[in-house]
Amino acid sequence: MQCNSGAACISLDKAIEKGLDPKDRPTDLDLVWVPWLEKWSCIECFETFRQGEMTHEDFDDPVWREWVKNEFGI
Repeated sequence: MQCNSGAACISLDKAIEKGLDPKDRPTDLDLVWVPWLEKWSCIECFETFRQGEMTHEDFDDPVWREWVKNEFGI
């Protein structure tokens, strides 16, 4: 598993600054499951991109927006 931010992952960027070779993608990051995105996110990206504060209005697709609103009450 890895952060859904991919190459833009903040934790990965910090690890690279400390000498990690990007080919050795870290798999032991502190990850959280973001159900309304159906993806994993590292804690840094989750907090930085404020995924925990999302509401149903943050989703472009009206069908997806309504599902998120009903399923998670956000």
